[in-house]
Amino acid sequence: MTSGEGRNAPASLNGLTHTGKTEFQPFGEFTRDGDYAQWDIKRESSPKPALAAGYSYKHKARSLAGQRGKSLFENRDQESFFADMILIYRGWA
Repeated sequence: MTSGEGRNAPASLNGLTHTGKTEFQPFGEFTRDGDYAQWDIKRESSPKPALAAGYSYKHKARSLAGQRGKSLFENRDQESFFADMILIYRGWA
């Protein structure tokens, strides 16, 4: 949970941003948190896929893109859904 206004933003009475993400690693965890490196620096010996999905809700957004973009005429609630996946194996990602 954050203010959703970005770095160094002045305090405001606008709503908060709630964001959550879940990740599924069907073949087990990556070596030494390798799934956060975005490349196979540890040279996984077996294929390691990871799938993730998330959701973000910004209450009373002031800009078209939440933190960025043109100002809105009135504050609006915004929702975002996102997903990503990666497959790491023997130096390839």
